[in-house]
Amino acid sequence: MSHPIVLTGATGSLGGHLAHALLAGTDATLHCLVRAPTDQAAGQRLRTHLRRMGPLGSGERLVAVAADIREPRLGLSARRYAELAEQTREVHHCAAHVHMKAPYRELAPANVGGTRHLLDFTHEAIERQGTAVAFHHVSSASVFMWARNTGLAAVDERTEPTMETAGPLGYTRSKVAAEREVRAAASHGVPTAVYRPAMVVDCCPVATVSSSDILAPLVRAIAALGLAPAGAGPFPLETAEEVARQIVALSRPGGAPHRVRHLFRREPVPLKTVVAALRGTGTMVAEVPVEDWLDALAKNPDEPDTLPLRGVGEVGNWLLGAGTDRRAPAMHSEATWRELGRTGYRAAPLDDAYLERYARSITA
Repeated sequence: MSHPIVLTGATGSLGGHLAHALLAGTDATLHCLVRAPTDQAAGQRLRTHLRRMGPLGSGERLVAVAADIREPRLGLSARRYAELAEQTREVHHCAAHVHMKAPYRELAPANVGGTRHLLDFTHEAIERQGTAVAFHHVSSASVFMWARNTGLAAVDERTEPTMETAGPLGYTRSKVAAEREVRAAASHGVPTAVYRPAMVVDCCPVATVSSSDILAPLVRAIAALGLAPAGAGPFPLETAEEVARQIVALSRPGGAPHRVRHLFRREPVPLKTVVAALRGTGTMVAEVPVEDWLDALAKNPDEPDTLPLRGVGEVGNWLLGAGTDRRAPAMHSEATWRELGRTGYRAAPLDDAYLERYARSITA
């Protein structure tokens, strides 16, 4: 039997994949909250985006709702808000303002306030229906970016993030604050789940406009310079398609108790593996020490394909492990993979062939 799901972020990269995965893996009707002036405009924006990502075989189960999660009541009329709350059985919150150089105050309205407003909606749905309504929150493993500097050499699903483990970046701190909102809701009886992807890669054509793929700027800069920083990484990677499939697998059935899951492969991927895939596209790349690579980057300030890496600011130094205070902790996901195994989920390969397609998609 179909059960309505409210989904945010469906016009983004990961959220778009999640919309496809929910349509394929459930019989749910998806009510997608989209920033737009009208439902019609929201529907056009949503379907155009999702069709770029792949065929919409179950598109009749898509309902676009013009909304704004930054606003109380999600920017909806009282009547529309109540109607949606009376039928929603799950909320999947994938929307976020992703900007690695913006201050916390700029990101908090969407990342923290939006989460709070969606949790308010979930409480309303529970009260109106008198039954469990699950809240599934897509966070980020970047909440642990500074963890090694707090004495944590490794983290897993049981590690609780803090503002100290997040470090000074506004984005990572906003994700910690959002998780706190989810934990508070769980303590008041809302069934919640938190999913923390790490570095999400995407071969889909929309990936070129995704601000959440932080490996892509580094690969583009490597291709432009013809040089790779030796020894960088390894990185906790997962593909956007598989993150979406994992969320769907882990969210069945909807009324789950509070839990945290890490959505990336057990074994991190060395940068040299990605560079080998880049060479497979015909790009000539030589390896040099990190310091020499940074010097080459500084000497080519006008190279267009290095600008995206400059745009992620301090995160670029973390990707390279530049400096003893810029090393992320070892990130573990064993508990998540054990649970995925129990669901029958089987991962598509994240192999040389995939990485070569990925390199082609972001350097073409």
